[in-house]
Amino acid sequence: GYNAARGLRSIVVTTKPRGLRTTVRRQDGIPIVELGTWFSLSNTPLNPLWLLGISRVLTRFNVDVVHAHAPVPVFADIAVRVARSRPTLLTYHSGSMTKNAWAPDLLIKLYERHVLPRTFGRVDTLVTASQSALGAAWPNSEVITPGVDTELFRPSTPYALPSKTILYVGRIDRSSAWKGIDVLIRAFANVHATVPGVRLRIVGDGDAVADFRELCGVLGIADRVDFSGRLDGPELADAYRGARCLVLPS
Repeated sequence: GYNAARGLRSIVVTTKPRGLRTTVRRQDGIPIVELGTWFSLSNTPLNPLWLLGISRVLTRFNVDVVHAHAPVPVFADIAVRVARSRPTLLTYHSGSMTKNAWAPDLLIKLYERHVLPRTFGRVDTLVTASQSALGAAWPNSEVITPGVDTELFRPSTPYALPSKTILYVGRIDRSSAWKGIDVLIRAFANVHATVPGVRLRIVGDGDAVADFRELCGVLGIADRVDFSGRLDGPELADAYRGARCLVLPS
């Protein structure tokens, strides 16, 4: 955003889920540049022209400081490399991306062993989301946990234990099987057998939703599991407030 008193302004550069052309739009006064994607490999969008495209954006918008985010490969690595003399900051949000599948894991391990360390070494400051994230031990790293809008995400007032709802929030993709949603559903089947009135709410979207609906049917718990799709903003905050507990089964 733009702060007139301090002369600060920001732009966001990201990728399109589909479409070859680069577009620019504004949200809350902030320019958002969406670079075209030629194809995707697993969850990674790719375009051989990003090297030129990101460099042009940095020049066009007179960018002084580059703040890249990862772990999705390539995009942040390119941004760091085309920054040239600009100060660079990289925020790394996770541990290893390996998925327990030999073909993608071979490429991921090559990337994490040979490309990622060079990116870490090029940035002026490396921020990791937790001590368990890759890069947390690098000499130029700092651990800064993600911020939360405490006005939006806050408990009900007065505080009271909500209904017997177990909540999961996250991606539901076949390529993200390591998130363990199948483990959660099987565990919930055991809980359901012993705790009357308990429900499981799954918030998120992806190509594996149908797989997990089918698993719920096989386990005989389809009527106790709610698939809510993707939620944002106040709806997501309400989902958190309405849960007895949040489960992250990764």
